[in-house]
Amino acid sequence: MKRIIALLVLGLALTAARADFVIQQKVESPMQNGEMTVKIKGDKIRVDMSSAMLGDMSTITDSGTGDSVVLMHKSKSIMKMSGAQVKQVMEAMRKQMGNGAATNAMALKPVATGKTEKVGDYNTEIYTWTNSRGMSQILWVAKDFPEYSKINAQLEKLGKSVAGGMSRDMSPDISTLPGMVVKSQADMAGQKVITTLISAKEETVESSAFEAPKDYQDMAQPGAALAAPQKESPGAKIQAGLAVGTQFPDFNEKDLAGKSLSISNYKGKVVLIDFWATWCGPCVGELPNVLKTYQKYHGKGLEIIGVSLDQDQAKLASFIQQKGVTWQQFFDGQGWRNKLAVKYGIESIPATFLLDGQGKIIAKDVRGEALDQAVGAALAAK
Repeated sequence: MKRIIALLVLGLALTAARADFVIQQKVESPMQNGEMTVKIKGDKIRVDMSSAMLGDMSTITDSGTGDSVVLMHKSKSIMKMSGAQVKQVMEAMRKQMGNGAATNAMALKPVATGKTEKVGDYNTEIYTWTNSRGMSQILWVAKDFPEYSKINAQLEKLGKSVAGGMSRDMSPDISTLPGMVVKSQADMAGQKVITTLISAKEETVESSAFEAPKDYQDMAQPGAALAAPQKESPGAKIQAGLAVGTQFPDFNEKDLAGKSLSISNYKGKVVLIDFWATWCGPCVGELPNVLKTYQKYHGKGLEIIGVSLDQDQAKLASFIQQKGVTWQQFFDGQGWRNKLAVKYGIESIPATFLLDGQGKIIAKDVRGEALDQAVGAALAAK
């Protein structure tokens, strides 16, 4: 179910940034690897794609109401959601990605990098975008794209729609760009999604394309599941056992440099276990404070172990060198399936555990001034 919801969110985010044309794109990601076709007729939007996990599928959305239908063609199943249910799903996704702005938050504008690059037949300017949940995109924009003025008019209309509003703070406001996005690279919760434009043209779309097949069987609606009492996730069960005052289970791994990495290596030290990633906006925002705390207390007995949920080792290594991060890092390139993240039930980042000299948890998820105070108190109590 989570994969279906994630694909629906991706479809909303992509279609909220497209025009009143038939658009074909090549999409490369862990969830999808192939072509995606977007068809728009009035307020109706249909997205046909192929999921690596779920096979061929389609979403049909009424941009005016937000009502959506998900079609799973291999199993001949259908999931219908009202605009209210889609909104509820989007809110759940926002919480999963980290608490942040509400659904009426304004979309952030992409920022020009001043760099240019040739993409296919187009000369492009490169823009970047990021939001508070750690989602980010690189956008290649072609000013000379044919009939872009018509496309831009549709972008503005679509951005003001109910469906556009649902994904507004989860995708960049590209209506402000000087041309067509012919390529994008998105980082969504650690998953890289590369989209390349194949074609965009005006073309008659039959109304029947937006009708659901009558022989498809109904699937459970996520809105109903969200409204029902939720079962405790495996991660939450693990986290419940990692309460303040309990022993933090040790591990024996290798860091980025291939050196031994375990909590027992720092016996007698106050240790901060920091689960984070370079793509996580809140993590990067907190980093200056973590660095300040480390510089203040390292000589008095503070150690930090970073657990990175990144997937690109070179990017991680470059980032920590640039920022002056010198403490050990565990990295296995698995993103949210990071070995230690799974072991300790990590479902959102940043997540931190502050341990005393014996490896017992004395604080969890302390940030800002609270981190300085907690570390100072722990060292004073040694």
